[in-house]
Parts: sequence; structure tokens; C-alpha cells
Amino acid sequence: MRSACPSCAAVYEVPDALLARARRVRCVRCGTAWVVEAAAVAMPEPVAPAPAPVVVVAPPPEPPAPRPAVRAMVPPPPPAPSGGPLLAAAWIGSLLLLAGGATAAWTFREEVMAAWPPAARLFAALGG
Repeated sequence: MRSACPSCAAVYEVPDALLARARRVRCVRCGTAWVVEAAAVAMPEPVAPAPAPVVVVAPPPEPPAPRPAVRAMVPPPPPAPSGGPLLAAAWIGSLLLLAGGATAAWTFREEVMAAWPPAARLFAALGG
């Protein structure tokens, strides 16, 4: 059965087996949709041949861009510490704290050895 697009007059040959009932079709050329009835009368042959529908072929897809070379995932080196006055103060404070602890342990060595007997060997090795 022949069917024509109501918008652009493109003619299509639809097999009768597909038209057992009313079917909605869409024009390839303009995209208009219409319903083709099963009992519709076939259209007479047009006087002038209708232009053939233009089939637009999409160009092949472009190949994907080449991937960059994979490099080993190496973490960046840690940043160099900036030697500011705050860092110097922290070092001096830490050294003073250690020196104070060592001085207190030496000054109160008798009490330390009474509280923790294994410390006696340490103080004996240091000359105490």
C-alpha cells in the first residue's frame, strides 16, 4: 500500500502485512508522524515522480585522541621545611625539655632507683 507524508508529500510503500490494524508512521525526510489506516484506499500513481527521500549518511566517527603515555604514579617529594623563627623556637624548646628531664632524673636518682629498681643499672653505667 502506498502512503504519502501529509507535510512534505514523500511517498512510501508500506507492506499490507504491516497494516493489519492502524499504525502510526513517521516520515524520514521531515519527521512528521501520521496514522496509516488499514482500510485506506491506495493512492493513485502521481503524475510526476516524487523525489526520492534523501538519505543522510553520518560521517564515520573520529578516532579517539591518542592517550598520553602513562607515567608511574610517584608521590611528589615532601616540601622542604621552611626555617622560620617558629621552627627554631620549637627545636630549642624541645631540647630544653629533654635537658630538664635528664637533669631531674640525675638529681632525684635515689628516688628513681627506689621507685624503679632496674634504673640502678643505668645510673651505675653513667657513674652515679
